[in-house]
Amino acid sequence: VPTNFQAELIQSMLLYGGLREAARTVQTATGASLQWPVSDDSGSKAKIFTEATAPSTSSAMVFGQKTLEAVKYGSGPIKISRELAQDSAFDIESVVRDAMAHRFGRALNYDFTLRSSTESVGPHGIVNDSTGAVTVSVATGLTSDKLIDLEHSVDPFYRNGAVWMFNDAAKAVIRKLRVGSSREY
Repeated sequence: VPTNFQAELIQSMLLYGGLREAARTVQTATGASLQWPVSDDSGSKAKIFTEATAPSTSSAMVFGQKTLEAVKYGSGPIKISRELAQDSAFDIESVVRDAMAHRFGRALNYDFTLRSSTESVGPHGIVNDSTGAVTVSVATGLTSDKLIDLEHSVDPFYRNGAVWMFNDAAKAVIRKLRVGSSREY
């Protein structure tokens, strides 16, 4: 793939789904799996010690490890006729690039969101690979009180700069929530 085409494809994919924007991209030189340290230290806090007193308890962080696999996505070839490629009426390269961005964007957005954590290779979706996550379902009746409870179930440290994640059906329900006769959003 030509370098400028690849750069524009990646830029177009950023517009597709919010999860890719929030994700950290790690590029490896060899494509080998990468061991990534993980830790949940949210229950720990500092303690006050008097001057010249050694700490009485251990405060070591507990680390685990996740394996991040380098995976390769493909969309298959997109065939166009020579006549279409030579037509100067429109930019066929941008049409193909946009189509590929949508293909990759749909795959990545799904995998980053819902892909099963039992899959042996590839990304694990945030919904299925989160532990202790609190969720709110449109099917069980979404209310403004449930959204407030959900927001405050997140540690305040992580709330700063956090964003909401929901599908389009949930967005429609949220936009229809009302306080009295006015919409809440």
